[in-house]
Amino acid sequence: MNPLTARGFIRRLWFLLLLGLLAGPAHAERYALLIGVSDYEYPAFRNLEGPVYDVEALKTVLIRQWGFRAENISTLVNAQANRDSVLQALRQLHNRSQPGDHLFIYFSGHGTSRQDPNSYLPLPYTSGALVPWDFQPRGTPQEQLQRLIVGRWDLRPLLEALDRGNRKVFVAFDTCFSGQAVRGKSNGLTARYIPLPPSPANAPAAPELGSFGSHAQSQEPYPYRHVFFVSAATEAEQAVDIKTANLACHPTLDGRAHGAFTDALLRILTGALKADTDHDGRLSYRELHQALRGFMDRQPYGQTPYALPIVEQDKDALGLESVLDWNAAPAAGSYQPPGEALRVRVSPELAPLREELRSVAGVVLVQDCPDLILRALDGDIQLITAGGDLLVQQPAGLASQVLQRIRQQAWLRTQFADPNPAQQFNVTLDLSGLRQGGVAFAGEAISFMVSSEREAYILLLNIDPHGTIHVTYPYDESELAPVAARRALQLPGETPGDKIRITPPLGTEYMAVVAFAQLSPEQRELLRRLMGKSIAPDAPPFAELQRLLAGPANQRAQAVLQFVTVQR
Repeated sequence: MNPLTARGFIRRLWFLLLLGLLAGPAHAERYALLIGVSDYEYPAFRNLEGPVYDVEALKTVLIRQWGFRAENISTLVNAQANRDSVLQALRQLHNRSQPGDHLFIYFSGHGTSRQDPNSYLPLPYTSGALVPWDFQPRGTPQEQLQRLIVGRWDLRPLLEALDRGNRKVFVAFDTCFSGQAVRGKSNGLTARYIPLPPSPANAPAAPELGSFGSHAQSQEPYPYRHVFFVSAATEAEQAVDIKTANLACHPTLDGRAHGAFTDALLRILTGALKADTDHDGRLSYRELHQALRGFMDRQPYGQTPYALPIVEQDKDALGLESVLDWNAAPAAGSYQPPGEALRVRVSPELAPLREELRSVAGVVLVQDCPDLILRALDGDIQLITAGGDLLVQQPAGLASQVLQRIRQQAWLRTQFADPNPAQQFNVTLDLSGLRQGGVAFAGEAISFMVSSEREAYILLLNIDPHGTIHVTYPYDESELAPVAARRALQLPGETPGDKIRITPPLGTEYMAVVAFAQLSPEQRELLRRLMGKSIAPDAPPFAELQRLLAGPANQRAQAVLQFVTVQR
């Protein structure tokens, strides 16, 4: 090689090296930390059956279907998941990974929070805490706090370091962050919640200490750019552990004990539950959350998967990114959604209502594994879910209103049980700025956030505890125009005075949003006639609503949100 050729070769070599340095890693790695605690060291704690199976099943799925190498998956189970080991494993994730890598952090076990009104541990009010294997509820409050893994103090600094280091992080916690447990509990199902020690009569009030983001308050900006977080339940709910004894009525994907949330997650990650609702061949974080929430709403678990950032705070469109950067949606499996028939159990003392229900379309009467339970209570008729959530309660003389609610529930199950199988874009529906996620208290002001991936005409329906359908949007002529793509639309309005105040009747309500990419002239007129109306299931406008929803399926997207209204 002559000198000129050698110098040219060296220049080309330095140029290629520089390109390599600027381009970053050629292939982003995937790392996972999977933690599960079934058997706790403290003997009085309620042990769980699902977590060890949760970790095992997730590891298998990540390797077989999500491109993870076995050596990149760390697991901590039971005694391995003591506080120091968990925090050290989180630090090691940063050391092992590089900018651009994708990390999955998962915890399955007990959780707690400051929302327990009987507790005196000074946790941040809006920060959940994970309960490691070695937690002991002994000693002073500060000593006990140091044995928990508190989101605000322990996890947030570690996640912020990963975020600043440009790691892409997916965090999933199958644990309760609830102390109030205002929603009903499913009979025979174990909650993943440990009550903190009771408060002494003279215990001082704990100050508000801020928020990690187990559930961020709307006024606090979401602190991360690259961390998507989903929890099994909101802070007013308990997460459920499905034990082997529960499998007859609550079958899991693989027939083993699991957290209810993790069972839903496994269904999505394996493709058994289709979540690629816009059929673009990839699974986004927002699609994942919508599928989790939709599946859980159809089950009697009384918990609502909650995701952060919420739509209104997602300035970087993190929710639209592919889960763990895997650009192939899981192949559809063999899962069949619940049958269209609504399964109702009627108490013996309500035999006349049983006969009336036999003629209601979409309803089947059962004794075992019901969706809804109709029972008498202190002179009233009460309709509840199998998980204990109240749908409606009326005096016996108003039984017709209870039957109306059952009819609407059957219609809702048929019309909105699953995402539209032909839709080609997504629409998102969330409660706006509500810390409790799936729960709203009497007197509280709420609103809803809608965002469509395409420019679309928006129809927002409310089904109240009595079964009446209210057309919440459009409400007047100004709202008949299409809404711009990806605009976060706050409904009924964007000023504080526009919010909806929760008043009786209390119970379970549904919001359904339909986004129409196009409307025929007939549909436009139907939408105009329906705006702002309240519709009973036997009224003429109900037939018009059904005609509006009968248009071309590939021109619309839909989503449903269930929430419970209760006394504080």
